[in-house]
Amino acid sequence: MSGQIISIVKDLCRKSFLNAQPRIAEGMYLCSLVANPENYGIVYNLLNKCRGNVISEECQDGTNYFLLECLIPLVTSFEFHKSVRLQCQGMTYP
Repeated sequence: MSGQIISIVKDLCRKSFLNAQPRIAEGMYLCSLVANPENYGIVYNLLNKCRGNVISEECQDGTNYFLLECLIPLVTSFEFHKSVRLQCQGMTYP
């Protein structure tokens, strides 16, 4: 008798969980970048490789530097920081 109750409760819990339409969300890292025009294309290529999205982009007054706000998946954020420093040769920093 108890084995039947446990299996029924297990099935009911599974069905109620699936009826709630569960979602898996990936952790995102909000990153601010200051880039000069020479490294602008490199930064966008690195963002595309890391599946990043640019939220906002603005030119800083009085300079030709760009301030980029972007979202990067948390898993690839460590690799992104290293690759930005290496490929931009220290001219662009997160």
